[in-house]
Amino acid sequence: MTLTRKTLVPTTAALFALLISAAFLAHSDPTCVAGEQCIRSDEAADQSAPADPDPVAGDGGSTDEAEATYVVRPGDTLSGIAQSHGLAARALAELNGLRIDSLLHIGMELALPKAAPAPEKPKPQFYVVRKGDSLWRIGRRYGTTAPVLAEMNGLRLKAILPVGLRLQVPSGEGGGPASHGDGDSLVETALNYRGVRYRWGGMTTRGMDCSGLVARVLNLHGIDAPHNSRALYKIGKSVSRARLQPGDLVFFNTTGRGISHVGLYIGESKFIHASSRRGQVRVDSLTDGYYDRKYVGARRVE
Repeated sequence: MTLTRKTLVPTTAALFALLISAAFLAHSDPTCVAGEQCIRSDEAADQSAPADPDPVAGDGGSTDEAEATYVVRPGDTLSGIAQSHGLAARALAELNGLRIDSLLHIGMELALPKAAPAPEKPKPQFYVVRKGDSLWRIGRRYGTTAPVLAEMNGLRLKAILPVGLRLQVPSGEGGGPASHGDGDSLVETALNYRGVRYRWGGMTTRGMDCSGLVARVLNLHGIDAPHNSRALYKIGKSVSRARLQPGDLVFFNTTGRGISHVGLYIGESKFIHASSRRGQVRVDSLTDGYYDRKYVGARRVE
């Protein structure tokens, strides 16, 4: 074919346009698509890559909190610990398989419900001994027991307290005096005298009679009590035999002339008393034929 000047110019121009277009395409981003916005390849890679996974918290173990524990300190009571953790004393006792009146031992670990708030450390509180005070009397005032006070202050349980002695006591009054309360504590004290010989009119470890034993135990616990079985029958409130609790006073007519004998009920149909027949402080059963027949009634000292 013969090219003329008229056909050569448009053909050259078209070829030149094709070369420029090819060069442009060679340097363009392959991700560009006609009719869409074009982005740089590194931006496309960033947008198409999956997001980083969230960092793993902890070691992958369970996030549930383990049950907290509390270590019993001097002066602690079940009700005091429960109150400081926002709990009911009975709930704390049940959680640890204890009775509501159980004695706590220093160093004992108590389980607490999950997420229980940490207790505030109580400030030390002190009491100055006055005339007539005893560990039992002071313990009742502060809602604790004589053994706890003795251990807190490095004293013997039967120590004589000089007037003016400064004793550390549990912080706060614990809601007021412990009720006769501590029937178990009365029993514990009375059992300390088991084996002491019988002595009419006595109320010491050298010898004691029935009302002497009971009056001594009550007095040690801060309860004013007369040294006479008939007079003891007039204090407190009457309790039926079916409702006897440890610490209740039990009375007998052993002479046929009214109240003549008294003891302290310790539970399971048993009582402790100073027996003139056996010559010592001992434990006997209310269901025993003799005492069953001679039984008159019982009183609970509040």
